[in-house]
Amino acid sequence: MQTASLATGTQVGNQDSLNRQAIIQQMSQRVDGLTQKTAAAALESVLELVGETLAAGRPVHLSGFGSFGLRRRRARTNVHPRTGRPVTVPAAWVPVFTPSRLLRERVQAVTSEEDLAL
Repeated sequence: MQTASLATGTQVGNQDSLNRQAIIQQMSQRVDGLTQKTAAAALESVLELVGETLAAGRPVHLSGFGSFGLRRRRARTNVHPRTGRPVTVPAAWVPVFTPSRLLRERVQAVTSEEDLAL
């Protein structure tokens, strides 16, 4: 798989996941003159901006990558695992990510069920 050559992160199945520090390292390696300190500040700024925009109830669209948005999760009743008593979980807004067609096609081109032994 192409992304396996990226920097290390946490282990998921038999594959490394890409974490914040690995993204910072990759950014500084791929962009001439970009230090890890500047890459970290840029990544933090982007993540804060996405979070602030979602918290304001507005979606974030990144062309060729996907969209972050909010979806209303209905109230529901669950069963407490220890007591067996019903517990009401209130309705809530939850963040969601919808990949772009381009991202879905890119992932499908390099992965299959056999490749992803999670």
